[in-house]
Amino acid sequence: ANSQPGPKGDKGEQGLPGKDGVNGKNGADGKDGAQGPIGPKGDTGAIGPQGPIGLTGPAGKDGAQGPIGPKGDTGAIGPQGPIGLTGPTGKDGSQGPIGPKGDTGAIGPQGPIGLTGPAGKDGAQGPIGPKGDTGAIGPQGPIGLTGPAGKDGVQGPKGDTPDVKVTVSTEGDTLKFENGNYVIIPGISAANSKPTSGYGKNISDIDGNNYKTVYIGTQQWMAENLKTSKYNDGTEIPNVTDNAQWSNLTTGAWVYYDNNEADFNRFGKLYNWHTVSSITNGNKNVCPLGWHVPSDAEWTILIDYLGGASVAGGKMKEVGTIRWNSPNIDATNSSLFTALPGGYISSNGFFDSGNFGFWWSSSQGELSNAWYRGLNSGNSIVGKDKSDKKVGLSIRCLKD
Repeated sequence: ANSQPGPKGDKGEQGLPGKDGVNGKNGADGKDGAQGPIGPKGDTGAIGPQGPIGLTGPAGKDGAQGPIGPKGDTGAIGPQGPIGLTGPTGKDGSQGPIGPKGDTGAIGPQGPIGLTGPAGKDGAQGPIGPKGDTGAIGPQGPIGLTGPAGKDGVQGPKGDTPDVKVTVSTEGDTLKFENGNYVIIPGISAANSKPTSGYGKNISDIDGNNYKTVYIGTQQWMAENLKTSKYNDGTEIPNVTDNAQWSNLTTGAWVYYDNNEADFNRFGKLYNWHTVSSITNGNKNVCPLGWHVPSDAEWTILIDYLGGASVAGGKMKEVGTIRWNSPNIDATNSSLFTALPGGYISSNGFFDSGNFGFWWSSSQGELSNAWYRGLNSGNSIVGKDKSDKKVGLSIRCLKD
């Protein structure tokens, strides 16, 4: 339907005046008065004032219409009148064709490992597969303690092997598992043997911080998170306390969790990956002399030795809920790794202290990220993923 007309616009400009009409006929002259005698010619008097204009005679009849003159120029357009009322909406047109799919946006940086959801119900039992090949014989367990000598020189019974959790070492203490607890037995040595578990000698960093060490399989690890503020050549690592600055850093930096120095003794320090990389740190080493940040492959050796990623976390986590938040599932710390939940820092702030622990590897992923390992309070899994190099995580060092 048509819309209603809008209100009348403003009056246009005045047009040009038309031509004058033809003069009407003069009225009849009045009669002359009698002629007086002619007097002498006087001086010419001054011209009197103009008399008033006589009344206009009646208009004569209109003359015949003259020819129409040429069309004059168009006058200027008057101002726009107000917009009229909007008419009713017409029916929707037919659907146009769907445009092509746009390019996929770039993948954002990987966030930290989320909490593991509750376990789903067990699926139905699948058919039993064929019997696999017999695995290789595992390494010889440590020799049990020798029992007391019997009477008349009879040899006592052999000790109970499962109670002994370590191979003795000239370098470290012996660890024995008794009645659900680990007991350290110092001073026992066996020449030319290398331990597979138990504490090793303590080490110190260039700041003088002391660390316990632990043997796990073929490796020797620090049993505490790194706390140094210097590379091992004495070069200072900047302490950056503004979390917004972390998103712009391209060189090494450290920070206490939540800028709280009390966390120094609880969790150590958090470092960005630029502190780890020899490319961005000027070919320096953040670990003590003779030690290094482990590669992703070296982390894998540790996890595999502890039974795989699905169970190793429980063997690595510190027991209890003093530093780990509840429930700290399956935490036994049987490896003595004593993993702590130091959380992390990103450009958005500090997160997850008490719930998660994250540790850098020295292995780069893509150009902007690197591999790390993570543990959480909700299960015994060791997570593996890549994180933006600008994020601050904990560090554990491995002996060369």
